[in-house]
Amino acid sequence: MSLPIILLHGFMQDARTWNSVVDAVPGGNVYAINYVSGAQGYSLPQLAESVHRSVMQICQENACDKVVLVGYSMGGRVAVEYARAFPQTLAALVLESAGLGCVDEAERTWFAERNNAWAQRMEQAESIQEVVDWWEKLPLFASQLEQPEEVQRTQRDMRLACDTTALAGQLRDGGVQTMALQADTVRMLASLPVPVRFLAGERDERYSRIADACQAAGIAVTRFDCGHNVHMERPSEFACVLNEARGME
Repeated sequence: MSLPIILLHGFMQDARTWNSVVDAVPGGNVYAINYVSGAQGYSLPQLAESVHRSVMQICQENACDKVVLVGYSMGGRVAVEYARAFPQTLAALVLESAGLGCVDEAERTWFAERNNAWAQRMEQAESIQEVVDWWEKLPLFASQLEQPEEVQRTQRDMRLACDTTALAGQLRDGGVQTMALQADTVRMLASLPVPVRFLAGERDERYSRIADACQAAGIAVTRFDCGHNVHMERPSEFACVLNEARGME
């Protein structure tokens, strides 16, 4: 049986975000998990522990002791924490548009203040629809408007299914401001005894710069002609990278 691939969704998403990727990966044995709902809290260590419980169950079912872990955006931050805590369970790590920490303490303060303001906005909103209407207009997601209506509708349905209190908790307790500084995280990733690959859309300026930092440290980087959500905008190409990570190509 092929090595399991475990997919971690981003903020304001659930496992459905991976449907097109799961269908495109040959060999099967791909698991998209809803790790937030199974966590004891919203800090990155708590979310990583939730992932670890799923990994242990999947390894038992597959009679294996390692997996390929893939994390998108917030799921990438969780995957980084997982790699720090449970490296012995990884065969490979793939990070898609993942924040790797702030560049300095001034940026950490800025993100903490911004994420707290966003959390307050969500808590004070009259409905989740109000939150989603605002969220979908963020410049980060502009390229998603080019996707087919069905794809956009699935994305919106996932967002509308979220709980505003839970979202606020994730922003405060699991935001990029809670991570080690970017340089420290990049060094940790470069020192892992397993292959690590960072994926970024060329139209996503912030995460392209993070890809540059990874590449400078010797971490493998793949860039795509798209925005922030690579697996949504380029599912077939994304699946090819997962095949490579699993050693199928």
